[in-house]
Amino acid sequence: RVAMGPAADVLARLGDGTATAARGVLLEDEEGEIPPVGVGRATVVRDESDEVHVETNASSAATLVLLDAWSPDWRATVDGAPAAIRHANDLARAVVVPAGHHTVVFRFEPIAFRIGVAISTLAVASAIGAALRLRRVA
Repeated sequence: RVAMGPAADVLARLGDGTATAARGVLLEDEEGEIPPVGVGRATVVRDESDEVHVETNASSAATLVLLDAWSPDWRATVDGAPAAIRHANDLARAVVVPAGHHTVVFRFEPIAFRIGVAISTLAVASAIGAALRLRRVA
């Protein structure tokens, strides 16, 4: 079961037990419309600190909820195509999957790492440029 609510109310609704009494998940209104609620199977086939692979199979579109920490640095794909990650119960992750058999991959890609790679690449390119200029002068 999926319920929707304002982000500001999620923790209170989880705390009073109304959202979890029916073994449901609470998603935030601000992240879009209520997603499809289907019945299917999900199997974690790879679980590492920075990458999780889940095989899903459902007869109709469904919402996969991974009870793992939500962070803006997580990225998701469904069969290689980018997929939006929604807050589930404020702290977990949810992704909509279409009917059928699919592979959902969650990858942790910290923005600080990408900024570091960009800066390092620029520094190496600058060093190579400077070395080439010095070589021409000599």
